[in-house]
Amino acid sequence: MTRLHPRLPHWTAHPGFGVAVLLVLAVVLIAHGEPQPSSRPSGTSVGVSGTATAAGAIPPLLVLRPGRVELREHGSTRRIGLPSGARPRSVISGRGLSVVLAVLGERQHAYAIDANHAVHDLGYADGAIRAETGSAAVIVETALTDPGLITAPDVLPEPGRTSSVTTAGGTGGRTSGSEQVRPSPTPTEQPALRNFSARRYDGAARPLGSVVELPPATRLATDSSVGLVVWQPANRVFDAGVALEPLSAAATLIRPDGSLRPLGPVHPLAANTRDLLVWDVVGRRFGLMPLSYVTSTATSTASPLHSPTDDASASGRSSRSATPSPTPTAVAGVRWFQPTRGMIVVTGPASFNADGTAFAVYAQVGSRRRLVVAELTNLGTDQVEVLALVRAAPQTSAPPSPSAVITPGSVSGSGTPTKSPSPTATPSIPALEPDGFPIPAPLTPMWWNDLVVAVGVDGAVIGYRPGGHQSSQLDLGMIGIRALAAAP
Repeated sequence: MTRLHPRLPHWTAHPGFGVAVLLVLAVVLIAHGEPQPSSRPSGTSVGVSGTATAAGAIPPLLVLRPGRVELREHGSTRRIGLPSGARPRSVISGRGLSVVLAVLGERQHAYAIDANHAVHDLGYADGAIRAETGSAAVIVETALTDPGLITAPDVLPEPGRTSSVTTAGGTGGRTSGSEQVRPSPTPTEQPALRNFSARRYDGAARPLGSVVELPPATRLATDSSVGLVVWQPANRVFDAGVALEPLSAAATLIRPDGSLRPLGPVHPLAANTRDLLVWDVVGRRFGLMPLSYVTSTATSTASPLHSPTDDASASGRSSRSATPSPTPTAVAGVRWFQPTRGMIVVTGPASFNADGTAFAVYAQVGSRRRLVVAELTNLGTDQVEVLALVRAAPQTSAPPSPSAVITPGSVSGSGTPTKSPSPTATPSIPALEPDGFPIPAPLTPMWWNDLVVAVGVDGAVIGYRPGGHQSSQLDLGMIGIRALAAAP
């Protein structure tokens, strides 16, 4: 009996067929938020395996859910009393004080929550970071003009209500919900960078010192033991009026005496007691700058060839090909990881674990939000870990054991690893402000001792120990979680 062998069409033998297959594969991977296969190998993709039940190791948490902030403590949950109508967007925690950025009426406010869980309105705010020096707990950032003004892509309607955003030339840039937003730029618009100020607050939400005006066109990045670090986008990119990540960045240190030191063309992300973590926008790599170099006057750093303020003359450029070329990055004293692949936007701020041996930061990979984690022992390599922030695959046999717990330093749970999001996931691309800065209310990864905890776009809470092969979904007994932070 003759066995019939299926024959492929003759055109499959053409060399172009193999190239076409690779192109189709690249398109499929990009559509699912994965790096192109032609990019250099970089990092480790970490999937989600099973669900871990929260145990007593969970610290008191502030949890942002649609339209409210809740305190989860000792297994119970209660609501924090923000003003009526305030819609929270992000939360950060300092030493004994937390700050929630929330939209109320037409502007964004900073609401401080102290150790007694009392709420203090600190006024209009455009950003907030954790303070690292002196008796300060947090630092609040405010624009000198139009403070707290929110941008059109970032309007969060109240649950159950939709709001329509009008653009320039409409009804004054107002939504149906009466929120005033900055009109979306036209394809030929390149808005001027605004100026900002910063003020420190202690654990009782009392202002410390005087208001500090940041250098022109810069914004807060991180605080450090040697001073406040700010940054600005350089060589801004607009595509049909939508602000994309700039082609470069410029970082500056504001010393305690008010003097300035340029740190070079990098985007600063976080600082610990020894190092400043930076992102090289041009080279697509993470680096560590020792604080001894950051404050030194004996070392020099390269500066961008183009000032961001020069970009105003470049109005009319609406595509990547029409923008200035990126500036090569040369920063004194930085130890670099090898270049990464597939990361479109690294939003910042980042966070270090307690002993400063690892960091975590949210990033956009393709069209998906991911968490990037790296151990400092891997400096000089490309070993960064990219976590899929999606729900675990459904159990096909038995449900998770009640004894499955997640504690600092360990991740447990069972199930099949998966990279596919749940059907309820709504992947989104982080919107950049027309100013050219990252999203105005970003998330900050939090640490429970050696465990990093992150939130996905569909509310999944993922726990992961750096260096592991799998992460686990953490069941907090709540749904609709948008952000987490340690309670004051």
